[in-house]
Amino acid sequence: MVTSLAWLFTDLHRVEAHHCIQKQVALSRPGKKLRGGSMTKLTQDQLATRWHMSPRTLEQWRWLGKGPRFLKIGARVLYDEAEIEAFEAGQVCQNTHGPIGAESL
Repeated sequence: MVTSLAWLFTDLHRVEAHHCIQKQVALSRPGKKLRGGSMTKLTQDQLATRWHMSPRTLEQWRWLGKGPRFLKIGARVLYDEAEIEAFEAGQVCQNTHGPIGAESL
């Protein structure tokens, strides 16, 4: 009985470790759709590359409360593509005085 319990515990640990590794792999490849979720996530570096800016600018924006909303899990920061697109839409300008107001659209 003890050996069968040890085997069961080892097998459960192996399955749990495999599941954990799959989650880490999924999170390490943002920009891909995760199973069970329909939202695409980008890292700070991916968003900085998309916008041709320094990742430090995005860090400053988060601290100042500027920029798109983000998801923070532990030390990891992820940006949802829908939030990025909404932020980008709000930054459309017609002249150098600032973004176009809702009344202009």
